Amino acid sequence: MTSDPVAALGLPARALVGERLTKKLLLDMAAETASDRKLITNAIASATVEAVLTPATTGIAEHREPGRRVQDVAVISLVLAGQVSAKDQARVLDLVHRSMPRPVIVLLKATDDGVAISAALTRVSQTDDSRSVVEASIAGDLASLPEGSLNVGQLVRTDLWAYYQDLAKAIATDGNGSPDLDAEHAIAARRRLDSLEADLATVTRQAQKEKSLPKRIDLNTRAKTLRAEIEDVRGLLYAHHQQQHR
Repeated sequence: MTSDPVAALGLPARALVGERLTKKLLLDMAAETASDRKLITNAIASATVEAVLTPATTGIAEHREPGRRVQDVAVISLVLAGQVSAKDQARVLDLVHRSMPRPVIVLLKATDDGVAISAALTRVSQTDDSRSVVEASIAGDLASLPEGSLNVGQLVRTDLWAYYQDLAKAIATDGNGSPDLDAEHAIAARRRLDSLEADLATVTRQAQKEKSLPKRIDLNTRAKTLRAEIEDVRGLLYAHHQQQHR
């Protein structure tokens, strides 16, 4: 994956903006509580609107359906001020996705030069049409995604909402999603996979430390069950996994 996170999206030059967001504007947009304001103030060093995707800047049509109209997609980068916990990073991403009535691609840049990319399936809030409700979200390590997998030219271009959903699916599936899977189910499957893998790591550690043979057998049996479940989810999630098991 290219070292330039914005370039990884392969956007036309006319879509690029590069406009800094002041901390005050970011707080006014995203913070919902006093603790949110403190979090954003302490965790975020700077914010930039990197690009805005519209029909004019991308050649991709807007999306219209009852209850959802997508006229543009924003790309916003956030630079972390220091070491920020995974929980706090997730909260910041959620706040930004909810802060405006449009889909947002968020690039979260860490102090070690690592970059996470986040997308969220949203709809405009019925109680506040300047904000969104997050229905599902996903974040992934940009460097781990295959070269070109997020390039606008490689994703669905039917309309801006279809493009955004395909981007979210690519993040959830490491750029190798099953063609039969939509973004919502891909995100759910990835979250399930991450949870199963975390459970397996815990059970494996417990089994290695357990001195009681009967308990160790139970833990190893549980680990075997988890591995089978992981294989099932991988088969659903990844196109290459399906091919290998045909």
